Amino acid sequence: MEEEAFLVASEWETRFIVLADIEGFGLRSDSAQHVLHKDVYDAMEAALRRAGVDLDSMQTSDRGDGMLMLLPPNLGMTVLLREMVRGLDDTLIEHRRRHSEAYRMRLRVGIGSGQVMRQGDLWTGRAINELNQLVNADQVKKRLKGVEGARMVFVVGDHLYHQVVQGYHAGIDPAVYESFDLVTKHQETLRGWLTLPGFPTPDVTEAGRSHGGGPVPEVPAGAGGSPVNFNSSGTNYGPVIQGVNIQGINLGR
Repeated sequence: MEEEAFLVASEWETRFIVLADIEGFGLRSDSAQHVLHKDVYDAMEAALRRAGVDLDSMQTSDRGDGMLMLLPPNLGMTVLLREMVRGLDDTLIEHRRRHSEAYRMRLRVGIGSGQVMRQGDLWTGRAINELNQLVNADQVKKRLKGVEGARMVFVVGDHLYHQVVQGYHAGIDPAVYESFDLVTKHQETLRGWLTLPGFPTPDVTEAGRSHGGGPVPEVPAGAGGSPVNFNSSGTNYGPVIQGVNIQGINLGR
């Protein structure tokens, strides 16, 4: 029994986790779903190549309306964030220009890291589950839906936000991120941070920008989520992270 436990434990791997979902995929026609399924792969792979990711070093799991990507842990997080987000936004701008409304896509994208295990064609792990819950939170969906012309909403977990974004490293602006809390079905509270590249945050004022700390939104007992508490101000030009190469840090929860 001890030998079996050891063998199972040795299969856990630390990976960067990227999750992408297409907004409203199930409401599209069969032909649109066919096109968008291919397009989201092309868009994500182009963005990751721009970030310097060797596509042969990552594993991909199809999700129907999107994809799960597991990247090697030795990547620089700041470079990955900056180039992936910029590259993906550029690709979506071009995609929007070339397609009619019926074939355009808007994405919910999240990044995190943690321990994962492969089981056949599937990958499991708490870090994957938590990122999936954040990316699919009602607050994230409503935020994207409420901004006409937005191409994507980008989400990071609380640990990554505090380790990287709120550290005020060169080129990082925490004010473009908005906090939200999610209560899971197990009554655990997850905090996430979202941004819409190229679009202003709510409550823009002339007084300046907040530092993105934010009070904890009230969460009704037993609720499956809570309204997002927008407390940042300023103009959101997307995450701009440069000058710092963070490696060897566990950015998962």
